[in-house]
Amino acid sequence: MKIAVCGSTTHYEIMKKIKQQLEAEGHIAYHPDDAGPKFEISEAQVGIITPEQKNFYIMRHLQTIKKCEAILVVNVDKNNQLNYIGGNTFLEMGFALALDKRIFIYNDIPRVAYREEIYGMLPLVIQQDLTKIK
Repeated sequence: MKIAVCGSTTHYEIMKKIKQQLEAEGHIAYHPDDAGPKFEISEAQVGIITPEQKNFYIMRHLQTIKKCEAILVVNVDKNNQLNYIGGNTFLEMGFALALDKRIFIYNDIPRVAYREEIYGMLPLVIQQDLTKIK
């Protein structure tokens, strides 16, 4: 299955490892860095992202989601929130839903204001068991 790995970019290394595990299970997996060439950022901009750069990264990953059959939301803890799903990942989930893609969630659904909407997307929570992705 072709799977787009989604999640907070602060967990890039975790998502990269999960991508490799998915590939070991026989899937074709993509994480945000696989979507194409990086946006050029000058030395003066390091650590600062412009709206244009953010738009570039969002649109590039949405194009990746289009070509996949499913997404895997890697929702690990961030900023003292268990199973973090931030705004950008929630946007990707909604996009996947609109395209009728399967949605897998790595850990339990977080206790957030939009929790009911996440449940309404009918995701499969895999509890870190990648063998549940079929």
